[in-house]
Amino acid sequence: MKAMILAAGYGTRLGILSEQRPKPMLPVGNIPLIVHALELLKRAQIFDVCINTHHKGDLLTTFLGDGQNFGVTIHWSHEEGEILGTGGGVKKVRDFFGRDPAVILNGKIVTTCDLGEVIDFHKERGALGTMVLKPDPDAGRWGSIGADQAGRLVSILGKDAQNNETPSASTMFTGISVIEPGFLDFLPEGPSCMVRQGWKPLFAAGEALFGYTMPANGYWWEHSTPARYLQGNKNLFEQDLLSRLGITFHNDPCDSISLADNTSVLLGKNITVGKGVVFSGMVVAGEGVSIAPGVTLEDCVIWPRSAVTQSLFHSIVTPRGILEVPRQNSQGGFTGPALR
Repeated sequence: MKAMILAAGYGTRLGILSEQRPKPMLPVGNIPLIVHALELLKRAQIFDVCINTHHKGDLLTTFLGDGQNFGVTIHWSHEEGEILGTGGGVKKVRDFFGRDPAVILNGKIVTTCDLGEVIDFHKERGALGTMVLKPDPDAGRWGSIGADQAGRLVSILGKDAQNNETPSASTMFTGISVIEPGFLDFLPEGPSCMVRQGWKPLFAAGEALFGYTMPANGYWWEHSTPARYLQGNKNLFEQDLLSRLGITFHNDPCDSISLADNTSVLLGKNITVGKGVVFSGMVVAGEGVSIAPGVTLEDCVIWPRSAVTQSLFHSIVTPRGILEVPRQNSQGGFTGPALR
């Protein structure tokens, strides 16, 4: 089986973060989102991957190359000029998929989803397409997806197959799906949305579309805003996610760091720390970071090769500056993978 990672978005809501990197290159737990996606696919024994690019795509291609260093084979699809959207990007590379089913994966998420189980679910039901869903109390706000007890879809974005309004379902689309080659026949050439121009017309036509609902202990998070990005790093220290996601510790012992109670720390290699530094809450610092003496950091993510010269709270530090993130509902600004 092959897969495609959707990585061509602009990331406009991320501000100075996406001015420096495409969204799939944002480090979460010191690992770029795109690598989290590749590791997810490899756990399902999927090693042949297509990745589309647009905004700062050269950074992705330079980092990953042909994929050999990451244990996969990567095929690149760069979108010049107008971005093709989730549907158009997949339609453009239909020849890559051949006549086999394929996994489509959004490049902005971290998840413990068992793709092998999803693929089995898809095949057992003879589905044309299977969405991975997750329970969410705000599913209606983001565009809920409903499925019956057998998993067959009964509503998409709050409407049934006849386009009638339905009671809000309690699950939402995660941006992960399995599709058969015939699914792509319904997508138009050029820019399109996978959900609105693919899933919805197929749903109205009565095709075999299903939803696999992640288990309650499954983890899923997307990183489309600074608040969600910061929270996504904090989440790693809960639910034993570091070990579940295979994130390796490189914390070098450093006598100059004092830790407040209940502080979680993940440090990259070759970090320089001055005397009297205090960490509180959550601190993730990448390789080659330098922290000045006397600095206190609380709930901060520091990108590789960044310099910290002042005390910070709830902030993201990059080589080009500091982004202070207001402490607010981390759902703020989230439009849902089904809509982007």
